[in-house]
Amino acid sequence: MSTMANNLPLISVSLLCAWLVTGIIFHFSKFKTMRPGNRFIFVLLVFALIRFAPVYDGMSVAHILRGILGDLSITTMLLFLTFLYSEIRGCNSCYKINNALWLLIFIIGLTLCLSVFGCIPFDIYASGYFPKGLLIFYLITQALFRQLNKKFTIFWLLALVGYIFKVLPSPNLWDYLIDPVLWLVSLVCLIVFGFLKIKNRTKFLNPNFRFKTHYN
Repeated sequence: MSTMANNLPLISVSLLCAWLVTGIIFHFSKFKTMRPGNRFIFVLLVFALIRFAPVYDGMSVAHILRGILGDLSITTMLLFLTFLYSEIRGCNSCYKINNALWLLIFIIGLTLCLSVFGCIPFDIYASGYFPKGLLIFYLITQALFRQLNKKFTIFWLLALVGYIFKVLPSPNLWDYLIDPVLWLVSLVCLIVFGFLKIKNRTKFLNPNFRFKTHYN
């Protein structure tokens, strides 16, 4: 189990980096028409290079990123694995997360952050060392996730299973459920959504703006 606990964080950061790299590359016109089978081979090659190829003092990109970002949660790993699957399929709409879910993730992450820095009177993060007290909160969030995104419910369930089997080095349940990277992703998605909302509203208020339809 210790081998898995050491390798799984490296796999997680490799998935994150591979998603970023392939996401950028696949948006170029030359690669947009690439077949799913070829996309899979390309993604696998990028993942292998990030995970295993030594770039500095015998360390791979994955080792360096783990030192910078820390260990990612099981939830983040599964999320970016799903995003990579969408990239391989060449389908941006294969798995989408609505803004209500991103908002819930942001609130949970912000509350944890405030508790760690002592900005609120309760040390919520410390409760992760004694997860029996988190059971009610976990069930409530699972119920909310089920309403917003059923796949994300599975992610949190698998994160709990991962905690039971200690597949990560951390003994804290929160480290299996959420991490700073996932929180930052939720923040960026909410900012982008807000910007697009303001932009579309500005267009709507513009007297020269008109909706485009098949009849225009």
